[in-house]
Amino acid sequence: WTVRRVVAHRCNSTPCVYRASMGTAFVYGTLMAPEVLECLLKRQPTRKAATIKGYRRTRLSGVVFPAIIPEENGDSFVQGVLLEGLSDNEMQILDGYESKEY
Repeated sequence: WTVRRVVAHRCNSTPCVYRASMGTAFVYGTLMAPEVLECLLKRQPTRKAATIKGYRRTRLSGVVFPAIIPEENGDSFVQGVLLEGLSDNEMQILDGYESKEY
């Protein structure tokens, strides 16, 4: 599964959860872990391996975890997981988990 068109949902001015459509989120870090999702959502959403093209992982100044940003040449990609069937409340929970820096 490859996410071809992704709209970045923003916390402040920085993307935090990348939405492919309502109820679907592309995640690439700790939110890929079933244990983290169970703790946050109290369930396991439908998961599919996914790759987002035209983005790359990078470090943000002053934070521990990596972020993804658009890549100008478009050759880069980030592997992750597509979470499907998320409610609006669950999307808010995931946004809150990612914090203002992401």
